[in-house]
Amino acid sequence: MTDQMFDITLMVNTFPGLSETFIFRKAIGLARRGHRIRVIASQRGPWEAFETYQPLPSTLTFIYLFGERRTGRLRRLLVGLRIAGQHPARLGHLACLALAMPGGVAHRMRLFVNHLAFVGLETDLIHCEFLGIAANYPLLGALIGVPVVLSCRGADLHLLDHQQGRRADYIVQLQTVAAVHCVSEEMAQEVTRLSERNDQLWVNRPAIEFERITPKNDYTATAIPRIVSVGRLVWKKGFDYLFNALYRLKQQGIAFEAEIIGDGTLREALQMTLDDLGLTKQVHLVGPVPPDEVLQRLRSADLFALFSHEEGISNAVLEAMAVGLPIITTDAGGMSEAVQDGIEGYVVPVRDIAAFTQRLGELLQDAAGRQAMGKAALSRVAAEFTIDRQLQVFEQLYTQLISSSVESK
Repeated sequence: MTDQMFDITLMVNTFPGLSETFIFRKAIGLARRGHRIRVIASQRGPWEAFETYQPLPSTLTFIYLFGERRTGRLRRLLVGLRIAGQHPARLGHLACLALAMPGGVAHRMRLFVNHLAFVGLETDLIHCEFLGIAANYPLLGALIGVPVVLSCRGADLHLLDHQQGRRADYIVQLQTVAAVHCVSEEMAQEVTRLSERNDQLWVNRPAIEFERITPKNDYTATAIPRIVSVGRLVWKKGFDYLFNALYRLKQQGIAFEAEIIGDGTLREALQMTLDDLGLTKQVHLVGPVPPDEVLQRLRSADLFALFSHEEGISNAVLEAMAVGLPIITTDAGGMSEAVQDGIEGYVVPVRDIAAFTQRLGELLQDAAGRQAMGKAALSRVAAEFTIDRQLQVFEQLYTQLISSSVESK
């Protein structure tokens, strides 16, 4: 823990978010270490799902932009002007910054309105937890006069070549912020490929609250092993490929049950896929559940499967490892940095249904192998993916940037 205490502003989309519990844990962890943590979010998340974290540290505060619901641009302008009117010097500075930006009048006006709510912000450092957030607020660092960090976690970076409309804005942010945080070595290499950036590129892998997770204590072989997968029901998670692998296992006469935890835009389509494949008795779409219930379901499972096309490093996989489950995953993004093939589970190529089916079938029929890999997974997470380690790295990053910023003023 550092002796210096800072005022840190974290920028997120939803707080707290069921699919972004890692940001919630980070915010609480830093606040408990004595830092003043301010979370600024676009919208309010389901606080009722996070009751076990109460009471919150007194050094943690959160702000929902323009109230707790999304608003139109006119209301944003009015609310923002009311806030900014108390800081005329900064308001004028914002106007100059916006006018100096490339693009048409409409674009400059949009930037001016988007930043109004931040004119009165006093903080030591701003951390945009996603690349898209940094691109939405490109003037924050110059407006407030503090370092800005952005995080690259997965699709926002990996799919950048397909985002032609905003690709240039994203790359500018990768090049100009004070530091870039990546969740894997693979992602850091991708940042360099896209932006040619090599300096202040920090790899800080995801982490879990290991001490809050109770591992499995029963590896007794069951007649029908249970597979669990956790993730948003979206294209990049590859659930249609997973279902294809499960269909092949059923055709081979291998017994299993599977639970898919999460929700998303593809839920109806995936349910129809299960119907078409005749898997509705074996595979169940559970929907979204609170974090504590996720852990309960993991403890009652026998193995965890992830068939993603794109990832940073999956927090769901890390939690499954902390429970003591063996993992079968693709090598998407930095997943091979978390799961060592043949040790904590198996790693197969992205979209390789045949290889995934083979490895899944092997583990379903090998109770002793599941136990050995599950215990190895538990040991690896305990050694390398704890929240304390992650918070220490963030503190090192923040200390360096804030100290340099103070010295330069």
